[in-house]
Amino acid sequence: MTSRKRNKAKERKAKKAEKEVESHTRAARKHWICWAFGVNDDGMAGPGGTSIHAEGCNHGIVIPDMDHPVCAFMDSFYVNAIVKKTEMASNLEDTYQNHPQVWNNDNNRKIATALFVSIGTNMLLITRAAKELLSIEFTILMLENYDCRVEISSIIGTRDMASKLRDLYGGGGESTVRDVLKFFRKRTTCKCLKAMHLEARKTLPKLGGCEGCDEVKERTLLMVCSRCGISQYCSRKCQVAAWDEHKCECDRYVKAQQRYAMNNSA
Repeated sequence: MTSRKRNKAKERKAKKAEKEVESHTRAARKHWICWAFGVNDDGMAGPGGTSIHAEGCNHGIVIPDMDHPVCAFMDSFYVNAIVKKTEMASNLEDTYQNHPQVWNNDNNRKIATALFVSIGTNMLLITRAAKELLSIEFTILMLENYDCRVEISSIIGTRDMASKLRDLYGGGGESTVRDVLKFFRKRTTCKCLKAMHLEARKTLPKLGGCEGCDEVKERTLLMVCSRCGISQYCSRKCQVAAWDEHKCECDRYVKAQQRYAMNNSA
């Protein structure tokens, strides 16, 4: 009798967990569909719903069926990001392990990338929330730089990835909007971000942060560590003063670059 009660309790617990997973997945899917297709929260039909921005543009995205592997990938990504609050790199590692049909398929990676580009574009059009887009930009760069010859862990920390993320967020504050707008404008087939980007180019300089004194300056006034090619400094004095703290990070960048180069040459 006791065993039967325990089994029923386990069944109830399993059903509850299954319902929670389904609920989280539905919420995550609703979130990314609304942002990717530019519809209100009740517009689950995708492009047929009410536009959440004036242009009503899908930014050239490919619309997959809801049972497409990319949709499962997007669901998993946003369950991790919104519900579980998973850190960016761990989130991508999880999707890499559980959705190889996306990571190892060129066309599926392109579809996923286009969805993230559309999400980021809509967020900029509505909120100009450049700082909230880091995980999306990080994911786009990972999808773009990945190929089947390397593990995704080999891409993180490479010079190309790190320098792009540095430029997107090194300046801080409103100055990042210029670089973020450029990032998404280059990746859309429409002209939705053109006016915003051109205005930002006129009013916002390219800025970067010194890793020694944390002062924000125009990027042309900053020098880059010759060893890792990523960290920036406003003077030799700041670079020397920051070396003890930068050394371990510099080693990681260099090793990541070497691993990536070795895997690509294999």
